[in-house]
Amino acid sequence: MSAESPGLSISFWDRELAAVDAAISTTAGSEIPQLLQRVPLDVFALLQLERPSSWPNLCAFLPTMPSGQVQESWNGAQGRELLRMSVDFVTRMVARYRGGSRKPLVDSDVLDFGCGWGRLLRLMHRYVPEDRIYGVDPWDQSLELCRSCGVRGHLALSDYVPDALPFARSFDMIYAFSVLTHLSRRTTLRVLSTLRRCISRQGWLFVTIRPEEYWHYHDGGEEAAERIAAHRRDGFCFVPHDRVPIDGDVTYGDTTFTLDWLSDAIDGDWIIAGTDYSMGDLLQVVVTLRPF
Repeated sequence: MSAESPGLSISFWDRELAAVDAAISTTAGSEIPQLLQRVPLDVFALLQLERPSSWPNLCAFLPTMPSGQVQESWNGAQGRELLRMSVDFVTRMVARYRGGSRKPLVDSDVLDFGCGWGRLLRLMHRYVPEDRIYGVDPWDQSLELCRSCGVRGHLALSDYVPDALPFARSFDMIYAFSVLTHLSRRTTLRVLSTLRRCISRQGWLFVTIRPEEYWHYHDGGEEAAERIAAHRRDGFCFVPHDRVPIDGDVTYGDTTFTLDWLSDAIDGDWIIAGTDYSMGDLLQVVVTLRPF
């Protein structure tokens, strides 16, 4: 197959898609994930990109995608390339949760911390009823984009340096994709502490961190060498963006830290339960945390 080939058409699943399309309008919200399990996650994701007119009821349920320009500027990729990265993360996260949790995912309360435009939230509809899906982001434009695209679930604005979340409940699964990769040391510690108070006793937290090689990609040359040296020396390297400080601290920028630094930072609150890595997203390492 050439690099330009679109690959297998979603029409391969026409029979399953016809059944889903016929039933989705009258299916109770709690049963929709079971209905959507009839098609693979990759197909479910592609439907949101391609939106074939053959399945009007299903497409009416699915969120739309933001423009390619938004995808590229927010995530550094767009279209199928970005979908592959999203599907890969969700697949790995769901497999680890199902493999270790006593609670079925369909009955779990799930939080996307730093949900952006709903890149990952929209994929969770295949697993979790919308009344169990929650998303927070400190930027109101992110939430406006989620809503304009029809992303389902409970969405709320969070603080940039949160002491609490805008939902008075605990969560069985929390994920923060490419969030800690941008936070100052103080904000990172605050986020981890706040999420610990919001996780259920048997809950799972999935975060991504960047390896030191990120600085070669970001800077190169002498600056990269200096930042890698700081990463190795201090366990944590943060380069702030040009933003207004919050309580004297620029909270957002580019961040790398080591697993040893993380282990010391979460001591007594979390334990590191595993790590994962994908060749499809070379600068994100997935770390699984469990409450201590």
